[in-house]
Amino acid sequence: MPQQDATLFMSAIAGDIEGMRKALQSGANVDCRQRGLCGTGFMTDATPLYAAVLHKHKPAVAFLLKHDADSSIPNHRGETPLALAERLNLEGIITILNEDES
Repeated sequence: MPQQDATLFMSAIAGDIEGMRKALQSGANVDCRQRGLCGTGFMTDATPLYAAVLHKHKPAVAFLLKHDADSSIPNHRGETPLALAERLNLEGIITILNEDES
């Protein structure tokens, strides 16, 4: 994974909007995919958006969607960010993701 993509992914996990902004300005792919283990657990094929949802960072979710993150990309188990938010009962994030789909 290129460094700027790794920075974007880890910034999404942390909810670090400024870190995500800098990574995108450096050329990070907003829909980059994590391959295998990362410092926070097993997230094979997870995107930064999926990571932000998993870590319940509502502002990070909104930021990534504003920067054209694709909310339909599933992880290795076929779970999309919306399906994850529904499973975790994250009402505010569900609302943001549903607004993006309309």
